[in-house]
Amino acid sequence: MNAIDRWNELSKGRRTLLLAGVGVVLLALTRVVTGADDLTSSGTVGTTLRLTIPILLAGMAGLWAERVGIVNIGIEGMMIMGTWFGAYGAWQWGAWAGLILAIVGGMLGGLIHAVATVTFNVDHIISGVAINLFALGAMRYLSELVFVGESGGGISQSPQQRSGIPTVDVRSWRAGTSDPGSRPTCSAGSSGSGGSSSPTSPGCCAACSTTCRWPR
Repeated sequence: MNAIDRWNELSKGRRTLLLAGVGVVLLALTRVVTGADDLTSSGTVGTTLRLTIPILLAGMAGLWAERVGIVNIGIEGMMIMGTWFGAYGAWQWGAWAGLILAIVGGMLGGLIHAVATVTFNVDHIISGVAINLFALGAMRYLSELVFVGESGGGISQSPQQRSGIPTVDVRSWRAGTSDPGSRPTCSAGSSGSGGSSSPTSPGCCAACSTTCRWPR
């Protein structure tokens, strides 16, 4: 039995795991050979995931459309519409409103494509191209009307959002506990400790963020 036959006998899940393992090994070897330690750092991995998610979502949208017999090449236009409406909502009312309006904007693009192809029997390719062109021009026009002249806004950039999605700072939460042993200490000579290492107030890290030491 040759290698090809053994490969064909593997299940789809095992093939995926094997390919993933080979990819990790090649990435590690590349890091060792080139000396690029940042290649496998948490920042690089986080950036990769953040930038690939829109592509993965677009691919899933195209896959689902194909499963119901719709050729959807207007995904880019739908994403542009969702992006603009999301930016407008975040600017006016905050991040959560922006998230909801982004979903609504993308759904609006999908609705246009569905009505054109299913109700009026328009060719799928023509409808998708039209949506891409319409979204690109219309959203740029709306940006010039709404965003230009606002602080931080422009034709290709929305103003700053009103409020962001709440985040939880684990260190601040720990600093606010009543247990003195869970509070940070500042190393000798830092501004928050007055020259000695001692438990500090919950605001310690604001004064000596580079010298705080958390108990293990």
